[in-house]
Amino acid sequence: MAGTGLQTAEAQRISPNRSAIQIALMIGAVSDAFEGRSDEAGRYSNLRPDLIVRLNAAPPSLVVDGALTAPWQDGAIEAAPFTGDPNFARFHMENVPAILCLDMAVILINQQDVIGLYIDGQQVAMEQQSLGEYLDQIAPQCGDQPVSIDVIVS
Repeated sequence: MAGTGLQTAEAQRISPNRSAIQIALMIGAVSDAFEGRSDEAGRYSNLRPDLIVRLNAAPPSLVVDGALTAPWQDGAIEAAPFTGDPNFARFHMENVPAILCLDMAVILINQQDVIGLYIDGQQVAMEQQSLGEYLDQIAPQCGDQPVSIDVIVS
């Protein structure tokens, strides 16, 4: 919609191969990735273009020398509607390599605005547990093949 600053989720798609640092920064501070929430039609205001400036560094487990620590081919990250409730946003990632899945899950569990995490559509328990127990839970979900990850933020 012209003049509103809102776009469809598809228009906000970002290629991991195009901008590894921007993607890792968004994952590391997912609650800061959106300038606004969706309207009733599921449109989001733009993903923040200034995250690299606003944050000091990308998560070191995801980025080394300006590149992702593992290849991420044919993937994408996009904003997407979540249940039609404008108070929630969904951050959808496709074809995430297994090793990045584990790293992202560990980073995301500590984000206070993350209220839901799904790996290949399966919800990850967000209750307090030790890091070892958490890793035992998510390792099979991340598997050894690329997965999709959905992060729900409030």
